[in-house]
Amino acid sequence: MKGWLKRGAGLLLLVILPFCLSGCGEVKEAEAAVQGMFAAFQALDFEGAETFADMDSIADLETKEGGILQPKLLMEALFDELDYKIISSEKKDGKTVLVSTEVTAVDMTALVNAWLPGLFQSMFDKIMDGEQPAGEDLDQKMIASFLEIANQEGNPTAVRRVDIPVVYRDGVWRVEADEVFVDALMGGLNDAAKTITEAFDI
Repeated sequence: MKGWLKRGAGLLLLVILPFCLSGCGEVKEAEAAVQGMFAAFQALDFEGAETFADMDSIADLETKEGGILQPKLLMEALFDELDYKIISSEKKDGKTVLVSTEVTAVDMTALVNAWLPGLFQSMFDKIMDGEQPAGEDLDQKMIASFLEIANQEGNPTAVRRVDIPVVYRDGVWRVEADEVFVDALMGGLNDAAKTITEAFDI
C-alpha cells in the first residue's frame, strides 16, 4: 500500500512539476524584462529600453500640450536618480505577470514647486518691461528654466510602489508601460501637472 502511494505521489509530481517550473521560469523572464528596461533607462539608452518595454504611453507624452513635455529631455535630466527594487511577482494568467516594484525617481512635484516662483518672477519682469510673454518662445524658455532645475544635483526623490504589467507577446515578455507606471517613472507626473494647473488656475 505504501509503495503504491509513493509511486502515485511520484507520478503526480512528474505531472505537476513541469508546470511549476514553467510558471517559475515565466516569472523570472518577466522580471528580467523589468530589470533590462530599468538598466536601459539608467544608461539613458531609450532605444534599448524599447527592447524590453512597450513605450507607447511615454511616446504619448510627446503629443500632449503641443509637445511641450518633451519626455526624453526630462528623462535625461531625471534618470541619474532613477532606481528600483522588485518586491514580488504574481502570474495573473498564461500571458501576464504583475511585477510589484518600488520605483525611486526625482520628485516631480518638488521640482515644479522650486520652478514656479522663478517662472512667475520672470513673467512679471517681462510684463513690467512692456513685453507680453506668450507663444513658442515662452514655451521654450519655460522648458529651459525647468530643465535647469531638474539637472541640479541633490533634487529630492520619491518612492512609489507600482504593479508593472509584463505581457507575453510574439514569443517575448515585454513591459506594458501603462499610465500608472509612467507616472511613477517620471516622479509623480500627474501630481506635478495638478500643481501647475492649480498655480495657473487652468
